[in-house]
Amino acid sequence: MPSATLLLPLALLLASLRPATSRRADLAWAVMLAITVAMACQQVAPILPVPLDRDAQIIRVACARFVPFGDWNHPFLSYLLNVPARFSSDPTIVRLVPALWAVLDTVALLILGARIAGRPVGALAAIWFAVEIPRRIAVLEIGDWDLAGLVLLAMVDWLHADRQARGARAAVETALLIGWGFVSSYLMVIGGAAMSAALWLDRRPESRAARWASVPAVAATGLWLVHVFTHGAEIHATAGGVSQWQNVLPEFWSEWPVGRATVMVLPMGVGVAWAATRWREAWARLTLLALALVPLAVLGGAAGSHVNGGYYVGLVTPLWTLIAAGGTWALLRRAGEAIGGMRGPLVSGVASVPVLWATLLLPGTGHAPPVWSDVHDVVAPWALRTHEDTRPILTNIPGLETNILWAWDRQGWPGFRGVAFPMESPLRDRLVTTRCLTCAADPACAAKQADGWVMFWRSDDPAEQACVDAWAARCDKVGVLSTGQWYREAVQLDCRSPH
Repeated sequence: MPSATLLLPLALLLASLRPATSRRADLAWAVMLAITVAMACQQVAPILPVPLDRDAQIIRVACARFVPFGDWNHPFLSYLLNVPARFSSDPTIVRLVPALWAVLDTVALLILGARIAGRPVGALAAIWFAVEIPRRIAVLEIGDWDLAGLVLLAMVDWLHADRQARGARAAVETALLIGWGFVSSYLMVIGGAAMSAALWLDRRPESRAARWASVPAVAATGLWLVHVFTHGAEIHATAGGVSQWQNVLPEFWSEWPVGRATVMVLPMGVGVAWAATRWREAWARLTLLALALVPLAVLGGAAGSHVNGGYYVGLVTPLWTLIAAGGTWALLRRAGEAIGGMRGPLVSGVASVPVLWATLLLPGTGHAPPVWSDVHDVVAPWALRTHEDTRPILTNIPGLETNILWAWDRQGWPGFRGVAFPMESPLRDRLVTTRCLTCAADPACAAKQADGWVMFWRSDDPAEQACVDAWAARCDKVGVLSTGQWYREAVQLDCRSPH
């Protein structure tokens, strides 16, 4: 992080040190809010114009623009709310709404931290989250992580305000929060489960309605998730393996604040201890349970389902910055009171400056957001050949359709931007997504393969891969697509031109 960008975080921290009882406290709070928004916008701005050149980005733009309910792998809310994408495919325009969620997350951390443990805690939490924004892939990939993070923070705030003790109204709010989280990100089924567990550990009679309401809400989202990923398993059964759980573990380190600055392991460790001392409070239980359960869910998904990488744990990064700030300020405040007596707050404030410097400027061992799929640029030359030559296209690659249309569109041909709503593309009658073995057993599909274009990922199934190899042996190999760390290579074939 360049030293010049320390100015806004330092100003925010200093503004937070003004006593809340001061006659100018409201002015200081307004200044803090303005600085927080400016700081978050400063971090977001360089990401907005980055070209849309990868398949994940292109698929999400297509869903936001044409089919908000058409992505089996992600829920609809982030697409439905991305209204600017309905009118433009410009990178800056389609990233405006995801950028808004990142800014709102930062502001929410400022407010929530201040409510829980004082304004300096809110300031530190907002600062530490804001500097994570360029490393997170939510804005870059037009994803839903920051929207889901906002829901997670709303759950923490709801529990901190003790709203669960409000009878029937609390039951309705509980169900709405869990449902809101689920339609923001499927991984928020874990956030809902953590909230339910936090409520069930609250044995007060007045919390009974909220406790019971959380059970059917979590069960309903869980059952829907099973349905979604049963369908997803059918889609991805056609493709090669994606990740192994051992490969995901290093991504956790890179994704969390310790990847940006290794020294952040200290605030995060202190934060866990600080939150543990407040276990009796429902918000702390939710926070600690989510921090434990989300990584476990990602590991489980990597072992038995479709997981692109460890970046999924970025869902709980806002919680990490919140408790890291709370634990760090509790330690600084205690040290200030022990050393400075009546001047304890001043000593704590002065001590916080080198802490800020170290956590923002010292290096880490993590890496930039992973490019786990760079399909589009390598697909494009092959896709252009399929425009004039209108033979069938066989593939086991979900999302290939939008990549082909995007490549056509870049040439000024009717493609992605000319698609009607709902999405009815020129490829609808040509593109067949299938397993090789399934196609070989179907005479109609086999006839299309013998005369068509083929693009297949390698498969972990030996019989399936042998089928693909047999196709490659008798067709003209146009190219081999290598898609990075998480995907196997893919072969591009023209089967009208046999060897």
